[in-house]
Amino acid sequence: MLIDSSAQNPATVIDALEARIAASAPAEHGAVLVVDDDPVMRTLVQVACKQANLGVTVAVDAATFRTALTALTALSASSPTVVVIDIEVGEVNGLDLDLVRETRANAATAATPILVLSGYADATTRTEKVQRAGLYSLSTLRTVAHRPMNAPATPLHALHAAGQSIWLDFIDRTLLASGELARRIPVDALTGMTSNPTIFEKALAHGNAYDAQLKSLASDRTPWAIFEAVETEDVRNACDIFRATYDAAKGGDGFVSIEVSPGTAHDTEGTVQEAHRLWSTVARPNVMIKVPGTPAGCAALRRLIADGINVNVTLLFSLGAYANIIEAYLSGLEDRAKAGQPLGPVSSVASFFVSRVDSEIDKRLDAIGTPDALALRGKAAVANARLAYALFREKFSGARWDALAGKDARVQRPLWASTGTKNPAYSDVVYVETLIAPHTVNTFPPATLDAFRDHGKVARTADIDDAGSQQVIDQLAKLGISLDAVTDKLLAEGLDSFQKSFNSVLAGIEEKVSALGRTQPAAR
Repeated sequence: MLIDSSAQNPATVIDALEARIAASAPAEHGAVLVVDDDPVMRTLVQVACKQANLGVTVAVDAATFRTALTALTALSASSPTVVVIDIEVGEVNGLDLDLVRETRANAATAATPILVLSGYADATTRTEKVQRAGLYSLSTLRTVAHRPMNAPATPLHALHAAGQSIWLDFIDRTLLASGELARRIPVDALTGMTSNPTIFEKALAHGNAYDAQLKSLASDRTPWAIFEAVETEDVRNACDIFRATYDAAKGGDGFVSIEVSPGTAHDTEGTVQEAHRLWSTVARPNVMIKVPGTPAGCAALRRLIADGINVNVTLLFSLGAYANIIEAYLSGLEDRAKAGQPLGPVSSVASFFVSRVDSEIDKRLDAIGTPDALALRGKAAVANARLAYALFREKFSGARWDALAGKDARVQRPLWASTGTKNPAYSDVVYVETLIAPHTVNTFPPATLDAFRDHGKVARTADIDDAGSQQVIDQLAKLGISLDAVTDKLLAEGLDSFQKSFNSVLAGIEEKVSALGRTQPAAR
């Protein structure tokens, strides 16, 4: 049967695919072959299969289309129950039709239902393509609307087109298991996700989504070990959902971050060991290990990059700390190159926190209370971040960087964190609209994502006035406000906040497993 994937709403195609796949495949089977060069469509088909309790055995894109016939042969032994194929996959010279014909000629798959996706809006063209594939006799030409790229674009899609990756600063099991995250990837142009102890604290505190796992874990596990099992499972599942994004970006996006415990913030060796353990436990190429931007974290970053581990450096507030992080990243790449290891698979982002800077400096400006001081409210955070972007442009250019880029190294992208607006007097999208530029990431709290989708404005803004940004910092200094003192305070507070959340999540786990009827050993 033919499914028209030419326009409108991604939720519609998921529902339709689920119904068609479920109707075509017996419940006891789960081998589904998907052939489509559009990563968005592949993701949607995977969601539909999951909702129909079916697994996608093979997903093939245009670059590897020639492996589809081999994949089909391999599947013959288990008789795939459904084949989902895109007619006229780009740049494959008719191999899509060869695959359909081979499906019909193969005795093991001759009776296999074939669901055909078509992006052609014109019904006549769709019919012609189906006839060419020899599928007209089994096509019912019912149209199901979908094609995210042809749907009305939102400001989020425009932001992505401007070169900024959109990551979601939130994770919980319901979002992952319900298919909602997979639905939102095309709808909101999401290309990644971040997590931290505070986010997991909130996720574990509400509902019963984690109860089954908590109850099933060995009774001799400490709350820390239980938490690590819970968070690594969520992050692993999120990595799988973003895997199509990661593959489409050739390893340049589609990452999910997981954080080392706050207790390692000033312990380089402890950070390295814990990062390696999390990397091995999640065991996905698109996981990023978050380490704090402390001196110990900086030293750990160099070693982890040399070891080939993706790193998200978090809690960066000051330009000095950021400069050290860039140096550690470049040095780690150089160490890895000297060891003869490939640089292309390694990625990193530097998470530069934004709104908290305004929250702290605005309090000091209010205390001064002069017209000059009050005129600077709400300006420091963006100025500080824009100067960070200027530093990024400077460091990732020139002979040193060119030598690394020649070995396929990737830039360490600035990631704007803490971009939710805390002062109701400011725009709820101010920390997005003012920091737009290529090679950047913005990790959105859910409320900020909703706000920007609704009324965000997109224009390149992060590098429009470096001199003006420096002037803001200079004016603060003249008023007696030391940016270094502010950022040192914010780093200490950030580490303390994550430690409190970590302690709270462990206490919550201990309380919950006790309520579920398990005894707990002492906390680690």
